[in-house]
Amino acid sequence: MNSETKYCRSCYNHLAGYVGVSLTEALEKKGILKKQNTGYNITESGLKFFNSLGISVQALDKSNNRPLTRQCIDGSERRPHLAGKLGDALLQTLFEKRWVRRLGESRAIVPTDKGERAFFLPLGVPLNVTIH
Repeated sequence: MNSETKYCRSCYNHLAGYVGVSLTEALEKKGILKKQNTGYNITESGLKFFNSLGISVQALDKSNNRPLTRQCIDGSERRPHLAGKLGDALLQTLFEKRWVRRLGESRAIVPTDKGERAFFLPLGVPLNVTIH
């Protein structure tokens, strides 16, 4: 796996790599998500946070039988990132807001300057790191 893919990538339809794990940890630290068993509980402030992004947790929870949240152990970081319907919706929203973009046809994703200012830095996700 190259350094761009280790840094930030899609894992199925959710965010993974260093950025995906760091984002998940930031959401936990801010009290938006709380680990529970193999998934995450979404707190009251978490519901407000996701609604502010245009993600209706209630609507996601009622759709199909897939888990709403799941801890997916990251292949390069060996720590969990957010998966499940909410993880998918979050990555889709990041693309729609142009806060991340895909590198060509690969799984590699990069946060945009706009995304860094509007989303990642306010959450305390450090993006200026070197991945080997």
